[in-house]
Amino acid sequence: AAVKAFSAIGERNFDNLDVLHGLALVRSGQESAGMALLVNIPAEGRNDEVNRILGQFFADRNEFRKAVGYLASIKMPTPADLEAHLKTRRELGMDYYKRSDYSHAVEEFQAARQILEAQLHKPAVDIYLYLGNSYFRLEDPERAKKAYQDLSDTDLTAAQREGCRDLFLNRGQIH
Repeated sequence: AAVKAFSAIGERNFDNLDVLHGLALVRSGQESAGMALLVNIPAEGRNDEVNRILGQFFADRNEFRKAVGYLASIKMPTPADLEAHLKTRRELGMDYYKRSDYSHAVEEFQAARQILEAQLHKPAVDIYLYLGNSYFRLEDPERAKKAYQDLSDTDLTAAQREGCRDLFLNRGQIH
């Protein structure tokens, strides 16, 4: 069994012993010590597993700016990685939106939209709404209309359409 476990470690291509040591500490319940090693590994030395762990670690602590960087660095994302990246982008966008930093909110909602459309192939009403609302707050009615129109063009359920009341209020102000 030990030979098999050692072989499995070798197959995971750990070029850096700090990666192996940090992951072992995290997996054995010594998260603080493991994370201290992993956060100091330069980007080129991190593999997807390290980026995944660090992204989730910072997302769980509502440190979305840090989490986004790690989650975006995953080269072969799983569906769960994409969902985590989407959620983190959404939360970061909402944070910017609540602080009236609409230009940064647009960047995050656009990134979330890209994940939705290109990788997850599904709509998310709130992303489109807040993207349109952010453009509206930036006094860019054409882009706001486009975001709202893109949402209107998607195949929404009755419940999602019900959730779009805000859309129609803002569209009425734009026209």
